[in-house]
Amino acid sequence: VDLELRTGIFIFVFSFLFAPILHSLLATVSTDTIYALSSLFLMINWIFLDYRTHSEEYMYEPGSNTTAISSSLLATLCLASRLPTAHHTFALLQAWTIIFALWPILVQLIRVCLEWKGQLGVTLSLGLAFHLFLCPILFYEAPIELQVWTCVLSMVALVGLNFAGPWLLMRMQSMKKNIYGPWDEAVIES
Repeated sequence: VDLELRTGIFIFVFSFLFAPILHSLLATVSTDTIYALSSLFLMINWIFLDYRTHSEEYMYEPGSNTTAISSSLLATLCLASRLPTAHHTFALLQAWTIIFALWPILVQLIRVCLEWKGQLGVTLSLGLAFHLFLCPILFYEAPIELQVWTCVLSMVALVGLNFAGPWLLMRMQSMKKNIYGPWDEAVIES
């Protein structure tokens, strides 16, 4: 805990002290280039992210996500150069720390310690957090009827994609038949 606390304090102080420099770092680069680079770096993060955290045999090791974390930091720094003040840059760097550096570690610990129950809890918590915090922001000036319908439809989609769809596919697996059509696997006869 001592090492994690010192690391967190170091990142917080570093972000606060260097926010003015990081804010103006890419000010001379065009906005289109910044957006293209940010997209590229986030795709690199998505490709190189370590997804093998489903078992106890594979524990998360610090440094195993170096490429993913570095590319997400570069994307954040590119986007930070387009924010209005250094305080906004500091806030974006703190959000980066939580989303890209700390969140994968927490999710891996939940998966290993709590198994499927923990993963289900994370999924439901994120869905609920989206509906409680993001929907009112997205539909601030929309009529209340539109807000209610959008929240209901997104909840139906959330439940359908996460629960009803997989359940239906598992139920249909027993009905699968091999009918020897053009879509079946080739059988080599000698």
